[in-house]
Amino acid sequence: MNMLKMCLNWRVMLGLAAAGLAVFVFAPGAFAAALPLLFLALCPLSMVVMMMMMGRGNGDTANAQSGGGEGERVAVTPPATTPTELQVELDHVRARQTALADQLEALRRDEAQRSTQA
Repeated sequence: MNMLKMCLNWRVMLGLAAAGLAVFVFAPGAFAAALPLLFLALCPLSMVVMMMMMGRGNGDTANAQSGGGEGERVAVTPPATTPTELQVELDHVRARQTALADQLEALRRDEAQRSTQA
């Protein structure tokens, strides 16, 4: 049931229900032919809406998820336009990489100590 909720968007269902009602009111003879088409359109249209919503929220959440640990948010920066800005950005990335390498090494040391103590 949970998978069905992920596939079907309530806005799309509401819109298709309104379209079905309009067909029923204005062309009752075509309702029987239109109903299966409305059901077939439900999932693909829901997927399109979901992709649009994911694309809209991609700016902040993608950087926040890829950039840091728990609770850490990475600011969205515009792309560098000059060599100096690019060098500054590269220096920040190198500093972040060094910090992550240090954190990884500390975690590996702690894990090695725990395994030798056990």
